Amino acid sequence: MRARNQDGAKQDLLKNLNENQALITCDCAMKFLPRKFREGQSDWFGKRGINWHISVTLYKHGEELKTITHVHIFSSQISQDGSVTASVLCDVVNDLTKQVPNIQEVNFFSDNAGCYKNTMMMVALKDELGDKLKTYNFSEAQDGKGPCDRRASHIKACVRRYINEGHDVTSAEEMKQAIDVKQKGSFRVRVVDIVTNLDAEKSQIKPITGITQLHNFSFDVNGITVWKAYGIGEGKRISWDNIGTTEQRTNLLVKVDWTITAPQLLEVEVIVKIIVMTAGYNLKCPARAEWKLRGNISCSAEDKYVCLFNLLDQKYMENCLGSDRSSIGSKLVFQPLFNLAECNSGRYQPIVFTTHGNSECIYSQSKCTEEGQVVFSNGSARTDNTCRCDYTKGYAFVTRPKNSCFCNPSYEDCSCFRDTCTKLSADYQCITDGEIMVNSTCQEIPPHM
Repeated sequence: MRARNQDGAKQDLLKNLNENQALITCDCAMKFLPRKFREGQSDWFGKRGINWHISVTLYKHGEELKTITHVHIFSSQISQDGSVTASVLCDVVNDLTKQVPNIQEVNFFSDNAGCYKNTMMMVALKDELGDKLKTYNFSEAQDGKGPCDRRASHIKACVRRYINEGHDVTSAEEMKQAIDVKQKGSFRVRVVDIVTNLDAEKSQIKPITGITQLHNFSFDVNGITVWKAYGIGEGKRISWDNIGTTEQRTNLLVKVDWTITAPQLLEVEVIVKIIVMTAGYNLKCPARAEWKLRGNISCSAEDKYVCLFNLLDQKYMENCLGSDRSSIGSKLVFQPLFNLAECNSGRYQPIVFTTHGNSECIYSQSKCTEEGQVVFSNGSARTDNTCRCDYTKGYAFVTRPKNSCFCNPSYEDCSCFRDTCTKLSADYQCITDGEIMVNSTCQEIPPHM
């Protein structure tokens, strides 16, 4: 109940968001452990993780909600305190106002980590951002998952793919390069370090009493209004005079600046631009994982989007005709409207074909090329090839299939092993010296195979 009530703060902000306001959700991601493409066992021990911070901004452009993701990667070990976190959030706001100049007010939302919920953080943000800072809301405990965690999973997947391609990611600079190569500017990534101002005056801040129990902060010129729970009561008023001010003790030293490419303010816009840029090339239908996104962009609805081969133009084409179905063992093509067609060589369709998420017959024919395997019989447009073990070379099935002569790789384990017997029959029985096998139930393999 408390979590749902507290989430109402975010929902109300989004409902009343205008073009001059932004909602920034922030989170310190789990440290990224450096990895090499090839690393010995000794390289695994004693690793020090790379600190990084994610901020996802929601703002309104016309009637649409758009997002910008800022990623700060630290080139050295840091202490995640209020001063460092305030420097990062102020840097996000400064870059945000350059990308979207009409934003005049910012609202923050985060979990209850100590680097966010502390008096120094609140004072430092107010001193740096001034009238731009309007509210800071915290999620209920154990309910802090949000867009930052989703972005973090995407980024880590991109870095893993970059490493699997033969690269090392052992530093903040290499991590930024991995993200930039794979995301191509979708995220605003910056490598920074922390510089401590040793000449800063000693902080005169008076801690806000019971701040760990507070979840909602509203800022104005004269002070802060705080609530323990969103929308409950009038809140407690705290004057700035009762809190004090502080000089920012840490600043960010930029090691590698934001990606030079033009800013991509909305991930969907990036995909639209890619589609427009590739219009002059042969279209490739999207994978199933990308089908929903392409459908929503091209047709405003996933179930209307269709991508099929056009027999007249001899290339793939997409439109918004809506989904259709064909019979088992066939697929649909454009000619110029829907028409039945045979599956391409090497593919088969054992179930009814639907254009929702598919442009080809869904399965590839098994090749029976693993160790010891040969083709027993070729399949059809409805069925897969069947395989058998090459008994002439001493191979037999690891697991006896349903039919003792052959195996269907679509639903059986067709692995073969080399039997210790020097000679096997077509039924995979061991033939001893001088013994003659008669009445074999399995067909013999022709000599040319």
